[in-house]
Amino acid sequence: MSIELRALPSEDYPAWIRAKFSGFGYGIPESQLLNTPVELDRSLAAYDSGRIVGTINVHTFRMRVPGGWLPMAGVAGVTVQPTHRRRGLMTRMMNRQLRDMHDRGEPATGLYASESIIYGRFGYGIATFHESWSIDRLRTQMIPGDSGAGGVEYVSRSEALELLPEVREQACYGRAGAIHRRTARWELALGDPKDRDRRNRTRLIRAVYREGSSVEGYALYRIRPRDHTVVVEELCGINARSRRALWQFCFGVDLMTRIRAGHRPLQDPLLWMLADPRHLKRTPCDSLWLRLVDAPAALSARRYASSGRLILELEDASCPWNRGRFELEGGPDGADCRPTTRQPDLELTANELGAVYLGGVSFLTLVQASRIRARDPKKIAEADAMFRVETPPWCSEHF
Repeated sequence: MSIELRALPSEDYPAWIRAKFSGFGYGIPESQLLNTPVELDRSLAAYDSGRIVGTINVHTFRMRVPGGWLPMAGVAGVTVQPTHRRRGLMTRMMNRQLRDMHDRGEPATGLYASESIIYGRFGYGIATFHESWSIDRLRTQMIPGDSGAGGVEYVSRSEALELLPEVREQACYGRAGAIHRRTARWELALGDPKDRDRRNRTRLIRAVYREGSSVEGYALYRIRPRDHTVVVEELCGINARSRRALWQFCFGVDLMTRIRAGHRPLQDPLLWMLADPRHLKRTPCDSLWLRLVDAPAALSARRYASSGRLILELEDASCPWNRGRFELEGGPDGADCRPTTRQPDLELTANELGAVYLGGVSFLTLVQASRIRARDPKKIAEADAMFRVETPPWCSEHF
């Protein structure tokens, strides 16, 4: 019997989520089965004789791009059971979702790649990076700076649900690559009030920095008792004094010897706040992989740092409607991208276009890596001037 792809019915959700976690090689506690936000109408299950052997789901997001917001489909949960691998099942699921996104009018899609060798086959390119940090508590002294007149206090989960979204909006949503966090994902980010973390860490601790009646920043962290580590899951503030106060608070947790933080943006100011910055161990990693499902629509939707005109010849193996030559004319006030028959300035694939779209890598770098071909070398500098961003893009949401 052939393997059938079907939209996920609600009654099959428990079996689907178990198959998803099994595909990644680990189990899921029964108490967490209903705590993962999934859009059933955007989730696929691959059935073999009634048993789920493949999974994929999509989150409906809005992503910050230079000059505005763009609808983005976030792909997650892509698994195939070990018994059914190397049969083209993943390719079928990925291509099915790309067609669905196109039919819905979503210009872009993104994902976090479990293996970096896989998703280039489907037109995704590395668009953002993040860093993981580790520092010995004895090395966390900060240089003098404005500590503000406020203080750090704990808040309950319900208080956090009310207070934190506005802080995050002010602190994170101005940077390209940021994803707007909806209520269901706030529920997930703020932790299950009943359960201990699966990795032998304490329940989530929620702290805010408040000046008067104004909450200006927050930190979400856990304590890992076995190795005396503070694990900072999120920390953001709308100004320098709130960020400083919250880091000092996390560095000062008694009986701890090390502080770790993941998914931190590039050019985060903490490095420059430390008196002994060399001891902040920073490990970079690729973050959001992006691909444009409707290249002309996505290129028209963002704004550009300087005015210019580019003729792009695009090759796209998974989305044939994107193939061809396009004339992009854009600047700070708007943009338009349309088909053309003119000779191309730059030749690239969907992978490179996804990588450069947010400004996280330069056209020059990809030309030097033999990823982009420039028929007119002068256009490389023009392209980089157009796509330039002040701050490296950062995807604020892991999904």
